Amino acid sequence: MRKWKWATALCVFCTAAFFACGDGDAPKFDDRSVTSEDVKEDVSEAMKTVKEYSSEEKKDFLRQMEKKMKEYDRRIETLRSRLSEKADTLETDARRKIEDIMETLRDKQQAVAKNLSAMKTAGEASWKDLKSGMESAMQELSTAVDRAGSHLE
Repeated sequence: MRKWKWATALCVFCTAAFFACGDGDAPKFDDRSVTSEDVKEDVSEAMKTVKEYSSEEKKDFLRQMEKKMKEYDRRIETLRSRLSEKADTLETDARRKIEDIMETLRDKQQAVAKNLSAMKTAGEASWKDLKSGMESAMQELSTAVDRAGSHLE
């Protein structure tokens, strides 16, 4: 009889522990099922968030490129001024070489301006395709500015 009391007490304890420790942390679901409209709404919200992020990313990138472009414009103007000052003292070959470099520089500057303009009008989906071209054009401009500067020193 004593064994039955222990067995009964053990069963009662285990049953109480089972219900007490159950799924207290499990998420609660309401009785309604998820509809296709619910899924469409969630996807629509996610797409809107992605689009807003992409738009902000584009704006930040364009601000950075415009800032760099202004800096290069300033440096190019300084180089032009230095070329004008030194033009009379340079030999013909040296002057032609520097003028060719400055012309290449102007071409690179125009290419960057054209890419920047295209990026501003590009849609949210296509601007990233233009981003690498813009970065490449900006690097070429940077190299050309440095090259021109080294020839005018």
